[in-house]
Amino acid sequence: MSGGSSAGEFPVASKELSPEELELAKDDSMPLFEKTIKHLQSPASSHKLSAVRELCEAAVAGGSRKTLKELLPVILSGVLCTASNPNDSTATTCDVAVKQAAVEQMSDFSIYLLKSGVQPLADSVVDVIVPRMALLLTDESPQVREACTKTFSDIVNHLHQELLRFHVLPVILKLSSKADDETSRAQSLQIIDNTVIAFPKEICLHSFIPILQSLSEDPSYRVRKTVAMHLGNISIVLGPVGVVSTIAPIYLKLAKDPVWCVRKSCADSLTVTCNHLPLQSKSMLCEVLRFLTADSSRWVKISAYQHLGEVLALLPPAQISDDLIELYTRMATDSLKIGDSDVRLFCAYSLPGVLTNLGKGKWSVFKPTFDVLSQDLQWKVRKSLAHSLHEIAKIIGCELTVSDLLPVFSQYLKDLDSVKVGVIKNISNFLFSVPPQERAQFTDVIKEMCVGDNWRMKRLIVKQIGDIARLYNTPEGVLMVQTLLLQLINDRAAVVRVKACKMVGPVVASCMINDDSYPVRKGFYAKLIEFAQDNCFRIRQLYAMSCHSMIGVIPDDEFTTDLLPTLLRLHTDPVVNVRVIVASTLVQLKAIAGKTEISLDRALLKLRKDADKDVQFVANVKS
Repeated sequence: MSGGSSAGEFPVASKELSPEELELAKDDSMPLFEKTIKHLQSPASSHKLSAVRELCEAAVAGGSRKTLKELLPVILSGVLCTASNPNDSTATTCDVAVKQAAVEQMSDFSIYLLKSGVQPLADSVVDVIVPRMALLLTDESPQVREACTKTFSDIVNHLHQELLRFHVLPVILKLSSKADDETSRAQSLQIIDNTVIAFPKEICLHSFIPILQSLSEDPSYRVRKTVAMHLGNISIVLGPVGVVSTIAPIYLKLAKDPVWCVRKSCADSLTVTCNHLPLQSKSMLCEVLRFLTADSSRWVKISAYQHLGEVLALLPPAQISDDLIELYTRMATDSLKIGDSDVRLFCAYSLPGVLTNLGKGKWSVFKPTFDVLSQDLQWKVRKSLAHSLHEIAKIIGCELTVSDLLPVFSQYLKDLDSVKVGVIKNISNFLFSVPPQERAQFTDVIKEMCVGDNWRMKRLIVKQIGDIARLYNTPEGVLMVQTLLLQLINDRAAVVRVKACKMVGPVVASCMINDDSYPVRKGFYAKLIEFAQDNCFRIRQLYAMSCHSMIGVIPDDEFTTDLLPTLLRLHTDPVVNVRVIVASTLVQLKAIAGKTEISLDRALLKLRKDADKDVQFVANVKS
C-alpha cells in the first residue's frame, strides 16, 4: 500500500512549517554573510534572532571591509536600535528579546574585533560599539539594561588601559550622577566592581572612591544596598592599607543603615571584607559581628550568623573574645532562638576552620558544640561534619580523636548514604589520626565497601587504596590490601576497574618496605598475570593497564623479569583494544625506564606497523 504506514509502525503526522520557517529554510543555501545581512534587516524577530547568533562567523566570512561597511551598520540599525537616537528610523521596531540577544552577543563579537589584528575593526569597538552600549545602558527594558551592564563590562576589560579614561570613565560618571534614575546609579556601581581591576589605581582613588562615598549616602536604599554588595574588587586594587582608609568607613556606616536589606548586604559581605583587611585591622569587624547578630531583622541576623564562623577563622586568636566564641556555639544550642535551624549547618560547615585558627587548646570549649551537631536530626548537618571529621582529627590529635571522634565516625558509617559518603571519602585521612591498634577494627568496614553493587562507594575506596596500604603496612595488612585491589581490578563497573589498575603502582610502592617484601610482591604479580591469560579481552587489557602504573615504581630488573615477558606476549593479541594499551605501556616503558631489550624493540616495531591505525598511532607517540 502506497502512502500508508507499514505494519507495526505508527503514522507520523507531518508538521507544516510557518512562512517564517520556510523563509529560513530557503535562505540556508545563501552564503553566511549575505544571509546574516538579510536576516538582520528582516521584520521577523525569528530571522533576527537567528542572525545575531552568527555575528562572529559572519564577520569572519565577510572580511574586515565588509564587516565595517555593511555588517556593523546593519547591526546598529537592525538589532541594537535605541530610542535615544532620533535618526534611528527602526527604533520603534526593535523587539526586546532580539535586542537583549544582540546585546549579549556583542561581548564575543567585540572581543573578536579587538583580537582580529585589523586596526579598523579594533577601532570600531571603541568608536561605534562602546557608545551604542553606553546608550543601551539606559534602555527602557530592564532585561536589555541588565544584559548591557554585563556586556559593557566584558568589553571594557578587553580594552587598552589608555582608552579607559576618555571612552569609559565618562560613561560611568554620567550613570553615577543621574539623580532621576536610581537604576543607572546602581549600574555604575556594578560596572565599577566588574571593571575596576582594568583601571589605573589613580582613577580608583580619585574617581571611583568618591562615587562610592557619595552613593553610600544615596536617598535610595537600593543604591546603598548595591554599594554594600560591590566593595570586593576595588578592595583588591586598593590593597589592605587603602581599604582601611577608604572602604572600611563606607562599610561600617552601611552596616548601621536604617533599612534592613542594606544591613543584610553588609552581613553577606562580612567574609569578603575581612579577607581584604590587614591582620591588625580585622578586629574592627568584631563589633560589626556583635550588632549584626543581634539585629532586629531576622534576615540580617541569620546572614551574620552564616558568616560568623568564616570570620572567626580569619581573625587572629587574640582578637577573638569569649563572647564571640559564645555567639558561635549558640548556633548549635540556641538555633530556635536565633530564628533558623539552618544556622546549625553554618556552624558545622565552619567548625574545622574555627578550630584550625584557635587550635587544639580550645577543643574543650567546642566539644559540647560538636556533640550537639554530631547528633543533629538534619542529615545535612551530619553530612557536613562527616566530610570534615578527618580535618578535626588532624587538629586535636590521636588521643582526643579516639575518645571524642571515633564513636561519631563509627556511627556515621551506619548512617544514610549521604552522610556515610563523607566518612568513606576521607577514611584514610581520618585513620592516619587513629593509633594502629584502633585501626584494625575498620578493616572489615573497608572490605565491606568493596563488595556489592554500589560502585560509587567502591570508587571512593579505590582512590584511597594507596594510602590504605600505607596505613596497614604489616604483612597481614599488605595481603589484605592486595586482595582488595585484585578484587577491584576485576570489578563489574568499568570506572572502578580503570581506577584500580592505575592504583597498582602506588599500592606496590607502599609494599616495598624492605628487601624481604619481594616474595609478597612476586605473589601479587602472579595474580596479575592470571588476568593476562583470561579468555575475555577486557580482563587481558587490565594486565597491561596495571603494568603501565608500575613503570618507574618497581626496580627495572624486577619489571623485566616478572612482568615484561607476559606483557610482550599481549602485543600480538587478536583484539585491538588490548594492543592499543600494550602499545601505550611499551612506549612509556621505553621512555621512562630506557629499556633497550631486543624483544621490546621488536614488539614496538611490529605495533608501529599494525593493521589498525589506532595501534599505529599510539605505538608511534614519542613520550
